[in-house]
Amino acid sequence: MVNEAVLKLKVDTPFDWIVANVRGIEKGTVMKMSGVGIAAPSDGDGDTFACIARREKITIDGRTR
Repeated sequence: MVNEAVLKLKVDTPFDWIVANVRGIEKGTVMKMSGVGIAAPSDGDGDTFACIARREKITIDGRTR
């Protein structure tokens, strides 16, 4: 995966973002803000950074946070 990062520093309380249930997200994916409290995988230059995915999210697994 090209657009990924390695999490070097963990905060005590991670931020909770809402993500779509219809897509998978790999651990380490750079995420962009796509609404208030909503994150999606970054797909280009100029995206507003939201976070780095701390764990993998499997497509249609029911988790949205």
